[in-house]
Amino acid sequence: MTYKSDVNVPLLATLGLAGGLALVVIIIAVQAWVGFLDSQVAAEQSRVAVVRPLVALRDQQTRKIDSSRFDEQGRLVAIPIDAAMKLLVARGGRMPTTRPATRPST
Repeated sequence: MTYKSDVNVPLLATLGLAGGLALVVIIIAVQAWVGFLDSQVAAEQSRVAVVRPLVALRDQQTRKIDSSRFDEQGRLVAIPIDAAMKLLVARGGRMPTTRPATRPST
């Protein structure tokens, strides 16, 4: 039995070139993917940095509309929004008047 030991050099060169090219393409694709993910993380961090002050402002405004406030003389000047809505419903949708009971003399 004869054994042929010829090496197919063109086939090996083609396979080596194709493998090397595939490796380069994979490396470029992975680098592009990592760059994309990095930009996504940076965008999310900048969005959070913008939203954080807005959340604080909303909390401050919510506390303001959910509490009663008084002036320097101790008179009630603001009531919680829920109480205001209930008062409006109880009055049949009529807003309370803010005019003085008597007309000031001039």
